Amino acid sequence: MERKEDKPIIKLKEKLDSPWIFYSHENAEEGVKVDKELILDKELDFISIIVDFYTSEALHKNASGYLNESIDNEIIREVSDNYAKLSSLKLFYQNELSDILENREFLYNDVLDFWQFVDLFHFAKEFELEVLFYGYRKLKVREDIYERYLSQNEKLILKLAILNIIFLRILYRNTDRINDIFFEEIINLEDYPWKYLFEISTGILSKLDNDKRRTESGLFCLNTVDLNRIGTVFAKYDMASLYFDEITKLKLEKFEKNKINCYASVRKNNIIYMTLNGVKDDSIKVNGVDRSNLQKVVDILAQLLGGDVEYVSISPDTRYYINPDLYINYSQYKNSNENLNRMFTCCERKLIAKMYTLKFGDDEKIELLVTKYPCKICLRTIDYVNNKEGAKLKIEIIDPLEMEFKLSEQDIIEMDKCAEKIDKNHPREQEE
Repeated sequence: MERKEDKPIIKLKEKLDSPWIFYSHENAEEGVKVDKELILDKELDFISIIVDFYTSEALHKNASGYLNESIDNEIIREVSDNYAKLSSLKLFYQNELSDILENREFLYNDVLDFWQFVDLFHFAKEFELEVLFYGYRKLKVREDIYERYLSQNEKLILKLAILNIIFLRILYRNTDRINDIFFEEIINLEDYPWKYLFEISTGILSKLDNDKRRTESGLFCLNTVDLNRIGTVFAKYDMASLYFDEITKLKLEKFEKNKINCYASVRKNNIIYMTLNGVKDDSIKVNGVDRSNLQKVVDILAQLLGGDVEYVSISPDTRYYINPDLYINYSQYKNSNENLNRMFTCCERKLIAKMYTLKFGDDEKIELLVTKYPCKICLRTIDYVNNKEGAKLKIEIIDPLEMEFKLSEQDIIEMDKCAEKIDKNHPREQEE
């Protein structure tokens, strides 16, 4: 027989195991479902990709006259930055709840009465956020933070209470409202008062999902009023911004700030050409047969875009320029067995190589949509394409919102030397 006290846990577990849903203007009702397994793929870093995707597409609509009035890119930046934090907060919260649920058998080892529970709750509620972060970190490494020894049962309840209070303070600035959320409901519970903590967790997840959905639809639809309203709504996430690094530290693992997962796209003849950074994508196509998580991501982005979409993978003629008169292509690089993939991973040069295979009219421009300013080796390529005598293709970078993660001068020198070596030892079969 199902135990009555298990129902809040069952409901929360179902929510934790359910797919994330992402929205665009075209599919604002049903959205696109993304399995939890894909979200948790650390190598892929789906959240980084999806944030870049929404931001790039907002830039496109802003630059291409989607609206009669132009939207200040600072608004797009603000909404995009908060969206990134919101998505990361949701992922952290879900992971912590999943860890707590894995140990929930401790909750039934002994039963706390109502006043014992309230005692633990008050302990968590009365402190400032900095103290709660410290206490939560201590509980994660299984240390005591209370004035007396805590059982496993009490530690688990206190950990969940602190986690919920941290997120309630991020979502609601009104502390009286937080008190109401806790006490108006639990005062009438007959047994296991801690179970209401799981109901609060379900509510927090729903709140995070609702704000995430509004932001995605607003960015994709790019409505000035909506974006301004979302910007105002996100003022309450100032607390999240302020404590984002603290929440990151609670992961108890090194945060790889230098990792880049970027998205870029161009439009030509009503076709959207999109790509992700990296070179291990030669088998990837929209709705392709590849079974990798990368293929799944590409199909998800294509669904969100709608219309005619083509994924641009690394091509043999993707180029690395040393100077306007000297370059090597990816085919030469692969034949050389060198190990400097960073020379060819950038989205910009993959898309430029694709554009060279298409027909262009006189002085035709393409708008290359990226959220980070191109690195030096990409700028070389763009400058060469734009300034080449007799060239029809012109590339315009649409107002990047951030500086790109800079390559060091030493990195560039090393890549240039490698390219010169490849050019000497593995020359192109014919002039291109």
